[in-house]
Formats: sequence, structure tokens, C-alpha cells
Amino acid sequence: MSVTYQFLRQNIKGLAKCLLFFAAPAVLLGNIFYYEIISQQMKLSGAAYSGSPFGVDEYYVSANFWMSLLGALVFMLIGGVSTVTTTHAYILKYREKQGAPIDVGEVWKKSRSLFWNTFGAMFFYYCG
Repeated sequence: MSVTYQFLRQNIKGLAKCLLFFAAPAVLLGNIFYYEIISQQMKLSGAAYSGSPFGVDEYYVSANFWMSLLGALVFMLIGGVSTVTTTHAYILKYREKQGAPIDVGEVWKKSRSLFWNTFGAMFFYYCG
């Protein structure tokens, strides 16, 4: 554990910068879609207490719900894969450079080469 903390202490700025550029946009979009679903559920739960349970089932078969759910799942999967591949690429570049400064472009190139293998593994893990 001390090696992990030492690595993070030394490289938190570079790793956070890479994660912010590569993974954060997809995670943010996924969270926006999840927020849409949760906010609609909260509105519907408030309506159920007012004595009108009708219309709740209409939301769950609507195109708005399914598009939000699909968007959330896709962008959170891409965000998760981006987080894993960016972190893995950063660690590989760290080991390769032995303490020299790590450029964001180098991490991006390495991350792109790792993306599809990680995507397939995570997709089948979530399906299975």
C-alpha cells in the first residue's frame, strides 16, 4: 500500500490531468443522463402521493426514459473504460520513463491502443 500512496503522491497532478481530459467528459455525460432519470422518478414519486398514480407507467415506456437510460449506460461504460485505460497507460508510461516527466499526448497514444481490449473485457464482464 505504501508504494501506491507514494506513486499517487508523486504523480497525482499528471494523472488527474489525464483523467480530466480523457475520462471526465464521458463520465459527466453519463451522470447528466442518470440525473434526468432520477429527477423524473422523484417527480413521479411526488405525484403518487398526491393521489394520482396514473402516468407513472407511461414514463417507463416513453422514448425519453429509454434514450436517457441508453445514454447513461453507454457513456458510463465509455467513461469507466476511459478511466481504466488512462490509469493503466499512465502507469505503463511511468514505468517506461523511470521518473521523467510524462506528457499527456504520450498517455493518450497509449490509452488509445489499450481502449478496445479493455472495452471488450469490461463489456463482457458487465453482460456476464
